[in-house]
Amino acid sequence: MSQYYRQVRQDERPIRYFAQDESRFGLHTLIGRLITAVGVKPIGAWQWIFKAFWLYGAVEPTTGESFFLQFSHVDTACYQWFLDEFSKAYPDSLNILQVDNGRFHKGKDLIVPENIIAVFCRMRYGQNNREQGFEPLVCTSQEPETLYLGVSTALLPRVKSYRAFMGTSQGGSQVGCVQNA
Repeated sequence: MSQYYRQVRQDERPIRYFAQDESRFGLHTLIGRLITAVGVKPIGAWQWIFKAFWLYGAVEPTTGESFFLQFSHVDTACYQWFLDEFSKAYPDSLNILQVDNGRFHKGKDLIVPENIIAVFCRMRYGQNNREQGFEPLVCTSQEPETLYLGVSTALLPRVKSYRAFMGTSQGGSQVGCVQNA
């Protein structure tokens, strides 16, 4: 009965698409231009203490809704905490989270919550590399049948198979990452 309820709940969830990234903010000492001999480090009048923090954020492009958390550093443990809090903030939807190819996004200890699908974006290449067979990251088609809340139709079969898998799995929450091919 619980598997049936889980499958029905997965099928009824609305799909939401978020773009996620991290940024470091901090205070650096600005030395400016000083003339010194080669190999001599300029002596400044003051040295500020370097303090920095990392801001993890996810934004839904269609609505502008956002979710941000501040952390002291970037690693798998902090990213796990971000995913858990993000999952709690949006529990009633299936959240597709577009992430970059950071090492901590794919850590062995990372457990992706059941209502999140992580989609890893391709590397972005310049315009002149199209002749070499590299596909751009940005979808250029604006036809309604090829876009669904910013998610291309190529991703929709993966969402359906994910929903089917989550309905039949016994709760192994290590699933949920999709490598964008």
